[in-house]
Amino acid sequence: MSDADIRCFIAIPITPEIKEELISVQERLKKAVAKVKWVEPDSIHLTLKFMGNIPRNNLKSVTKIIQETAQRKEWFEISLDALGAFPSLKKPRIVWVGIKDPRERLKQLAQELDRRLFSIGVPKEDKEFVSHITLGRVKEIDNRDKLAEIMSSLKVVSIKMPVTKINLMKSQLTPAGPIYSVISTAHIPPH
Repeated sequence: MSDADIRCFIAIPITPEIKEELISVQERLKKAVAKVKWVEPDSIHLTLKFMGNIPRNNLKSVTKIIQETAQRKEWFEISLDALGAFPSLKKPRIVWVGIKDPRERLKQLAQELDRRLFSIGVPKEDKEFVSHITLGRVKEIDNRDKLAEIMSSLKVVSIKMPVTKINLMKSQLTPAGPIYSVISTAHIPPH
């Protein structure tokens, strides 16, 4: 990565009510005493597309695409769903909360952004979009079974959240973990 590059992703900001529920879920999962790097509360977000390092001079084009895409949409609601893990609950490496999105609007939004960004040289996603919010990354195998057991029995409160904004985010990697900051915000118009 050169100084002219910036590490970016596109995300939906999370409401305070959703954040509180996710912090509560993290606290309950910590009882598994598994070695997990938990996402800091201020860093919890719903990623639509991770772009990696992009040239700083591409930011204007990326912002324009996000703005235009947001303007063609209408507010919609999503809600929290059950806990899950990649690659599976039995062998969790990434712990997450799923998103209920019956009309798959998040997926459509992510796919449209992916397609439009590809036209300006941003690589396409190599895997299918799965609506989720990452809670933590499992570092070691110790107590993975206990973590999977707690995850299977834990119920997440299905709080609803309106999707009204799309943020272009900067991700700065530090020894203490990533620091996220908003580069720009696109507002989705109401119905």
